[in-house]
Amino acid sequence: MHAYIKGSAWLSPSGFKTLTNRDQAASSPFITEESIQNIHLPKLPRVPDVAKACCAVVSQVLLEAGLTVPFAVRSEESERTALVVGNNDSSVRPIEALQREAEIYGPNRVSPAIFPNTVYNALAGYIAIHVNIKGTNTTLSGATSTVPAAILYGLRLLAKGRHDRVVVCHVHLLPSAKKATRQDEEEGSFPPEEERITALLLERPGVGTHGKYALDWELTKANGLYMALSPDVTPRMDVELIKLIQEERLAEQEVMLGRFQNGDLLKLRFNNGDVDGLKGAHSR
Repeated sequence: MHAYIKGSAWLSPSGFKTLTNRDQAASSPFITEESIQNIHLPKLPRVPDVAKACCAVVSQVLLEAGLTVPFAVRSEESERTALVVGNNDSSVRPIEALQREAEIYGPNRVSPAIFPNTVYNALAGYIAIHVNIKGTNTTLSGATSTVPAAILYGLRLLAKGRHDRVVVCHVHLLPSAKKATRQDEEEGSFPPEEERITALLLERPGVGTHGKYALDWELTKANGLYMALSPDVTPRMDVELIKLIQEERLAEQEVMLGRFQNGDLLKLRFNNGDVDGLKGAHSR
């Protein structure tokens, strides 16, 4: 089964990562209110900064593909675009805020404005409202396999034919308690991996112009040879894919694997915008 990659975006603590700046280390590996303010957040009243950052990332990937943001009301783009959000710990922050308010003011005096943001699919809701996505809207949380699970879900939506494109957004932020734990484990130094928000725009063949990159995908069982020869990029599959896009090396990357706890593998194989070429290679 096949799809085009039409766009990508990667937000880090130092702003949007590009080929020229992505190796520059930020002063902190955590996305803070201060670092988010540097990316020209959309003006959304009463919306948390994290949700604004997600909206900015998804807007960036849609604009990169030449689409208008937000989608026009009742337009085909709006109705036939889906959104999949991978979110493990990111929604724990408002839960922590709710707990703090309850401890300070008592459970009967907690601000009701905080509660909606404690729901895990709240970020997906904010994104869909901001860019006017009316198609399927799903949030997944699956520990280390969240990234390939979200990509697989998006690809399956395209394969069913009811959507022309899918935005796959991954939100990798740590709750306060886990931040402190990771810093303690590093003896006060910052952990090596930065927080990030990423987005990929996937499109099915036959919609608009060909994408620069095409991918063939399948869900298969773990194979000893693949496991031995392919590095495990499962938790960072989104970032590794974006790096290849930025370096224009997708055609050189034969296979990328995302591993699931049940032994399944999401296998992605790439080509330079040529779905027909993928079909031919797949049949050989």
